[in-house]
Amino acid sequence: MHKITITVVDGASSAATGGTGTAGGSSGSTEKKKKPLTYSILNPGQTIKDGMKKGMSPVAAMGIMGGIGIAKQVGRQWLNFHLSDIGRRHGDSNYQAIIGRRMEIAGDVMSVGKGALAGAATGAMFGPKGALAGAAIGAASAGINMLFRQMDRQRAYQHQMFEENNSQAVGLARANFSATDGRLR
Repeated sequence: MHKITITVVDGASSAATGGTGTAGGSSGSTEKKKKPLTYSILNPGQTIKDGMKKGMSPVAAMGIMGGIGIAKQVGRQWLNFHLSDIGRRHGDSNYQAIIGRRMEIAGDVMSVGKGALAGAATGAMFGPKGALAGAAIGAASAGINMLFRQMDRQRAYQHQMFEENNSQAVGLARANFSATDGRLR
């Protein structure tokens, strides 16, 4: 019989920090290794969860996390509900379209920022260089999504304008509008 050993290496604690763990196995220490500072800064949610788990039961931690999630959802829905009614309240649908467009622009800017932060948080397990690389990749990914969405909107607008111009040309042809035998109104 051959002896099989399975080794799990946590990149946040051994490879990235230069810790005492080895790729071939454990160093014999049973204490948890400290995560790099960039990981803690760029993953505040996980850092807070880890800190909370030390001082309370899993049920209490789950209850607090659930309460925070519900509070965030209520805040977002409240804001969306009140902003989506401005046009009807003022009787101006164009005003509502302007507000919707500004909200979309703010969302686009925030999505690039969120992408950068998510990439930085993911790359933080490899130290500061990993965080920078992750931030760049995350921002680029969000930017590409935004670019293609805007290109799709432009294509839809061009098609709509083509249909409207074509409809206008057909209407003029049906009216038989000409200088010699058409009717002028």
